[in-house]
Amino acid sequence: MAKRLRTVALFLTLPAVWIAGEIRYASRIRPGDVRTVAQHFTVLGCPQAVYLVRHASGEICYELEGFPGGGPPLLAAPSSAPAYIYDGDGTFLDWCVDPGDSPLYRRKWPRVVGEPINIDAFHAKFNR
Repeated sequence: MAKRLRTVALFLTLPAVWIAGEIRYASRIRPGDVRTVAQHFTVLGCPQAVYLVRHASGEICYELEGFPGGGPPLLAAPSSAPAYIYDGDGTFLDWCVDPGDSPLYRRKWPRVVGEPINIDAFHAKFNR
């Protein structure tokens, strides 16, 4: 009987741990009060990649992609890192929790080129 209770407890605990991990991850990646690229680097950290994207209006913007804190979450399973969009002046415009699972996001923000731009040069441009 005790073995059965331990097994049931384990199977009830695993989903709870996974859900807690997803909730913690969701709270970590929210941009919150971040409104500029400089704030992004301070609050969310250095992105893993920066891409040029084009808004429907034709404006070229920046997509900062990466997990806050540097690495993927331990107990969450997103298909890709979150992405944050900033205009040419470095003002926050939009974000997506998981662009890999959001075809609408990629249609709204198509990449201009497939290769990322230099992060150090990008950071220097907005860190004045």
